[in-house]
Amino acid sequence: MTSYIGLIRKHTHSDFGVDISDFPGCVIAGATLDAARHIAQEALELHIGSVVEDGEDLPAPSSLKRHGRPSEHRRSGLSRHPT
Repeated sequence: MTSYIGLIRKHTHSDFGVDISDFPGCVIAGATLDAARHIAQEALELHIGSVVEDGEDLPAPSSLKRHGRPSEHRRSGLSRHPT
């Protein structure tokens, strides 16, 4: 199973945002953390389906090192999205 990392962000007076950097443009928002994670999983599956349908290669998942240390993300977190 392959897992892609989503960077979860939350700012005051905003929804939770998820950015799956291995798929440029795959940016999601949800009113709750659970909703954002669920929508991110669905969006990732759609992105992967489109890439496969277009006959393109899937990107290799980035490592946690690429995203820095958790202390660097004071108002954010990381979420793994298996495919």
